[in-house]
Amino acid sequence: MKGGKKPAPRVDAYLFAKTWKMFEMDKQLSAHELVEILEVSKRTAWLWLRTLHEMRCIHIVGWYKDTIGRDQTPIYANGDGFDKPKSKRTPQDRKRKYYEKKARLAREKANERPNYGA
Repeated sequence: MKGGKKPAPRVDAYLFAKTWKMFEMDKQLSAHELVEILEVSKRTAWLWLRTLHEMRCIHIVGWYKDTIGRDQTPIYANGDGFDKPKSKRTPQDRKRKYYEKKARLAREKANERPNYGA
Protein backbone atom coordinates (compact mmCIF):
# COMPACT_ATOMS: atom_id res chain seq x y z
CA MET A 1 0.00 0.00 0.00
CA LYS A 2 1.71 3.11 -1.21
CA GLY A 3 0.92 6.34 0.51
CA GLY A 4 -1.19 4.68 3.21
CA LYS A 5 -4.29 4.52 1.02
CA LYS A 6 -6.83 1.83 1.59
CA PRO A 7 -7.18 -0.42 -1.47
CA ALA A 8 -10.43 -0.12 -3.37
CA PRO A 9 -12.83 -2.95 -2.49
CA ARG A 10 -13.35 -5.47 -5.24
CA VAL A 11 -16.90 -5.66 -6.51
CA ASP A 12 -17.01 -9.46 -6.58
CA ALA A 13 -15.83 -9.70 -2.95
CA TYR A 14 -18.45 -7.15 -1.93
CA LEU A 15 -21.24 -9.05 -3.70
CA PHE A 16 -20.03 -12.38 -2.31
CA ALA A 17 -20.24 -10.90 1.20
CA LYS A 18 -23.74 -9.64 0.38
CA THR A 19 -24.66 -13.18 -0.72
CA TRP A 20 -23.48 -14.56 2.60
CA LYS A 21 -25.49 -11.91 4.47
CA MET A 22 -28.64 -13.04 2.65
CA PHE A 23 -28.08 -16.61 3.80
CA GLU A 24 -27.49 -15.39 7.36
CA MET A 25 -30.95 -13.76 7.26
CA ASP A 26 -32.37 -17.28 6.71
CA LYS A 27 -33.21 -16.71 3.06
CA GLN A 28 -33.47 -19.66 0.72
CA LEU A 29 -31.95 -18.90 -2.68
CA SER A 30 -31.27 -20.55 -5.99
CA ALA A 31 -28.64 -19.42 -8.46
CA HIS A 32 -31.34 -17.86 -10.67
CA GLU A 33 -32.65 -15.75 -7.79
CA LEU A 34 -29.11 -14.69 -6.91
CA VAL A 35 -28.60 -13.54 -10.50
CA GLU A 36 -31.74 -11.39 -10.35
CA ILE A 37 -31.04 -9.91 -6.92
CA LEU A 38 -27.32 -9.11 -7.28
CA GLU A 39 -27.21 -8.69 -11.07
CA VAL A 40 -24.25 -11.02 -11.48
CA SER A 41 -23.74 -13.60 -14.22
CA LYS A 42 -25.17 -17.10 -13.86
CA ARG A 43 -21.67 -18.50 -13.95
CA THR A 44 -20.61 -16.32 -11.01
CA ALA A 45 -23.73 -17.21 -9.01
CA TRP A 46 -23.20 -20.94 -9.60
CA LEU A 47 -19.52 -20.63 -8.68
CA TRP A 48 -20.30 -18.89 -5.39
CA LEU A 49 -23.06 -21.32 -4.45
CA ARG A 50 -21.00 -24.36 -5.41
CA THR A 51 -18.05 -23.05 -3.35
CA LEU A 52 -20.21 -22.34 -0.30
CA HIS A 53 -21.80 -25.79 -0.66
CA GLU A 54 -18.42 -27.54 -0.92
CA MET A 55 -17.26 -25.67 2.20
CA ARG A 56 -20.46 -26.92 3.93
CA CYS A 57 -21.67 -23.39 4.68
CA ILE A 58 -24.97 -23.96 2.87
CA HIS A 59 -27.05 -27.02 2.01
CA ILE A 60 -29.80 -27.96 -0.45
CA VAL A 61 -33.31 -27.66 1.01
CA GLY A 62 -35.36 -28.16 -2.14
CA TRP A 63 -35.45 -28.26 -5.91
CA TYR A 64 -37.16 -26.21 -8.60
CA LYS A 65 -38.65 -28.38 -11.31
CA ASP A 66 -38.15 -27.90 -15.03
CA THR A 67 -40.93 -27.96 -17.65
CA ILE A 68 -40.96 -31.76 -17.75
CA GLY A 69 -41.24 -32.07 -13.97
CA ARG A 70 -37.68 -33.13 -13.16
CA ASP A 71 -35.79 -31.64 -10.21
CA GLN A 72 -33.42 -29.24 -11.91
CA THR A 73 -32.29 -26.21 -9.87
CA PRO A 74 -31.22 -26.58 -6.23
CA ILE A 75 -32.50 -24.20 -3.56
CA TYR A 76 -29.90 -23.46 -0.88
CA ALA A 77 -30.20 -22.40 2.76
CA ASN A 78 -27.71 -21.47 5.45
CA GLY A 79 -26.10 -24.16 7.59
CA ASP A 80 -24.48 -27.54 7.40
CA GLY A 81 -27.54 -29.71 7.01
CA PHE A 82 -28.39 -32.74 4.97
CA ASP A 83 -28.97 -32.10 1.27
CA LYS A 84 -32.42 -32.97 0.00
CA PRO A 85 -31.96 -35.57 -2.74
CA LYS A 86 -33.53 -35.26 -6.15
CA SER A 87 -36.76 -37.17 -6.53
CA LYS A 88 -36.47 -40.15 -8.82
CA ARG A 89 -39.22 -41.63 -10.94
CA THR A 90 -39.54 -45.38 -10.81
CA PRO A 91 -39.95 -47.42 -14.01
CA GLN A 92 -43.60 -48.00 -13.04
CA ASP A 93 -44.16 -44.23 -12.82
CA ARG A 94 -42.61 -43.72 -16.24
CA LYS A 95 -44.74 -46.50 -17.74
CA ARG A 96 -47.93 -45.11 -16.16
CA LYS A 97 -47.19 -41.58 -17.43
CA TYR A 98 -46.47 -42.93 -20.91
CA TYR A 99 -49.80 -44.78 -21.13
CA GLU A 100 -51.70 -41.80 -19.67
CA LYS A 101 -50.18 -39.52 -22.30
CA LYS A 102 -50.88 -42.05 -25.06
CA ALA A 103 -54.54 -42.33 -23.97
CA ARG A 104 -54.90 -38.53 -23.75
CA LEU A 105 -53.50 -38.06 -27.25
CA ALA A 106 -55.85 -40.75 -28.61
CA ARG A 107 -58.84 -38.98 -27.02
CA GLU A 108 -57.74 -35.64 -28.47
CA LYS A 109 -57.30 -37.20 -31.90
CA ALA A 110 -60.77 -38.77 -31.70
CA ASN A 111 -62.28 -35.37 -30.82
CA GLU A 112 -60.59 -33.67 -33.79
CA ARG A 113 -62.04 -35.94 -36.51
CA PRO A 114 -63.55 -33.91 -39.31
CA ASN A 115 -67.30 -34.31 -39.78
CA TYR A 116 -67.69 -34.94 -43.53
CA GLY A 117 -71.42 -35.75 -43.33
CA ALA A 118 -72.50 -32.28 -42.22
